[in-house]
Amino acid sequence: MFYSESKNKINISLVVIALFIISFSPFLELSSNNSKNSQQIPFNLDNPKTNANEIIVITPENKTYSGPMAGYYPATYGFENEIVGTAGDDIGFVDTDVSSGSHSLTIISEYLGHENIIEFWDGGATGNYASIFNDVNATEGTIEYWVAIEDASEEARLRAHSSGGTGMFGVTLIIDKWQVLKDGGWSDISGIDPPQDGEWYHVRLDFRCSTNPYDGLSQYEFNVHINGVEYGNYGFFTDIGSIGLVYMTTQAAGANYKFYMDAVGYSWDPNYNIGDNLKEGLLLSYSSSVSLNWTGYSLDYQANKTILGNTTIPFPSEGLHTIQVFGNDSIGIMYQSEITYFSVDVPPIIIINLPNLDDIFGPSAPSFNISIVEPLLDETWYTLDNGVNNLTFIGLTGTINQTEWNKQGSGLVTIRFYANSTSGLENYKEVIVIKDAVAPIITFNIPNENEFFAGNSPSFNITIDELSLNSTWYTLDNGIHNFTFIGLTGPINQTEWNKQGDGPVTLRFYAKDSYGYQNYSEIILHKDITDPVLTIFSPIHGDRFTTIPPVFNIDVDELNIERIWYTIDGGLNNYNITQFTSYIDSDAWNVAPIGAITIRFSVEDKAGNLEYIDIIIQKSTPSPPPPPLNINLIIIIGVIAFIGISFFGGFVYRKKHVRIKKPKPLVDRVEKSPKPKKTKRTKTKKGKKIVEQLILCPFCQAKIPTNQKYCVYCGAKLVE
Repeated sequence: MFYSESKNKINISLVVIALFIISFSPFLELSSNNSKNSQQIPFNLDNPKTNANEIIVITPENKTYSGPMAGYYPATYGFENEIVGTAGDDIGFVDTDVSSGSHSLTIISEYLGHENIIEFWDGGATGNYASIFNDVNATEGTIEYWVAIEDASEEARLRAHSSGGTGMFGVTLIIDKWQVLKDGGWSDISGIDPPQDGEWYHVRLDFRCSTNPYDGLSQYEFNVHINGVEYGNYGFFTDIGSIGLVYMTTQAAGANYKFYMDAVGYSWDPNYNIGDNLKEGLLLSYSSSVSLNWTGYSLDYQANKTILGNTTIPFPSEGLHTIQVFGNDSIGIMYQSEITYFSVDVPPIIIINLPNLDDIFGPSAPSFNISIVEPLLDETWYTLDNGVNNLTFIGLTGTINQTEWNKQGSGLVTIRFYANSTSGLENYKEVIVIKDAVAPIITFNIPNENEFFAGNSPSFNITIDELSLNSTWYTLDNGIHNFTFIGLTGPINQTEWNKQGDGPVTLRFYAKDSYGYQNYSEIILHKDITDPVLTIFSPIHGDRFTTIPPVFNIDVDELNIERIWYTIDGGLNNYNITQFTSYIDSDAWNVAPIGAITIRFSVEDKAGNLEYIDIIIQKSTPSPPPPPLNINLIIIIGVIAFIGISFFGGFVYRKKHVRIKKPKPLVDRVEKSPKPKKTKRTKTKKGKKIVEQLILCPFCQAKIPTNQKYCVYCGAKLVE
């Protein structure tokens, strides 16, 4: 009887307590996450529970954690509480599914290292898109999230709307670029690298609708952070006093593609701090055998924080920790899990302050300055050879061991610093520096070895392989006079070049680094300020030619000939000369006009010195050939001559015998140069000998009478 009465009293007390809590529930602090708000209830840990097994904490486990849980990011909505495969309006984050056509909104297990995320699938073509609204209510604040897309040529858009659905501002990844919705419409973000396929980006929007100050923004302004880099400020597209909806969508006319979102954080969520989702955290997961209207957790006996289900909490600091999950059902009965004990012991965190990446050092070993975050630090050491030799040190500053430094050759040197804790956890951090233990290396680009130059001094272009170059200079006289210069290009000093005579000149360049290593490189040039000497033997001014091209005969006095050529058309066509005696090009001569023709002979040496001579000759039409002989006339004349000779011969014979004397030979004509070669042609008829004197044309070798001034075949002038 006593037991029964006591039990009834206890039951009555429980009901009274439950009614008391329910009656005061309107005064409990409300979370402003979305329309599916949950309550933040400061539970007393001594509150009764029906059974400790109604709520069981799965993670964190009763063990030591040395780092965050990969793939889980703290957020207002991290989707850890969603079951893989949940879709559409069944997803707690989705207040309104406004998708159209072929599409899907689904919770998937993983994408590129992010666990439990929401997938937006666009079925492609106009009218197919995946879109959602998440209800909010904020006049200023921050929205931040992670986004990735399979094909960056498509779109992944987030836009803030008023409660009535009017777009106010936004950001989108679209067509391989980033854009913002601002005053004037969608505009490209300038100065940002284009988004890449299959890569996660952290996006943050800070905004201000009210007159309350926020993040240095003016009213109706916002800015965007992409992977920590800020862009903006921008004016709103529509000026409205608060945002009421967050709209996320694919591209309405896009192709068949997917994009992904994770870890959406709102600054007005009292359990979320801006930047919480930048780093992975610790997954809080649990199971419950009862239906709970409200759930919260307490870390290290602090006040309860409302959660929607499984969630990711920021990674705790080092040391021992406790965590407990609470909940109540629809009639106010409260439940609580057993307290889970776990610890965090992360490896030491090492920060290298000095030296910096790619710092350059010479033969002297560098100094170091590091910071170590580890409350239970045990030992520190460093290595230059990947652990073959380890050198311990005390404190956070010092100098690298000189003996070990001397072992390192020129080039990249990796300095790796280690630290461990008393619990045995070890970590390291390394920096790559550059050791410079060799002299500079100089390479000539221009001028080239044995190149010729005239009066103007040459220019130079060199390459110096040296990481710590200190000074550079050159000399033309083995160091008697040195000329410093800055850079790698420039002209050689003209005054110094003028001092050099014709012949070889040694040009030597020096370079010295910051550690005293010096080197030089030299080349031999040739100075030539003397013009070539050109002599023309033939043709000479006034020579006349017809169809056969003239023969030329020249001579050049120059040791460093680069090129010899001639032209007969003012330089339109140039013909290289490879023999000092030859014919003018026949094709060029054939197209040359009748009349005066100027032949310009030119020669250039390797230094660019040029000499030329012009010869003016005449091109004329050849004389017409003699008319053909009439054979009939020849026969008649021959007959008449024969009769006459016979008649008069007989008459003379009858009158008086007369001996005919042999005629004297003709005297050869003396011709001026060119002197033709003489020849004879003898004809005999009936005892009478006729001698005809002939010469050979020196140009075309034709046989012509001695009394001709011009060759009847080639038109060449025979006598002066």
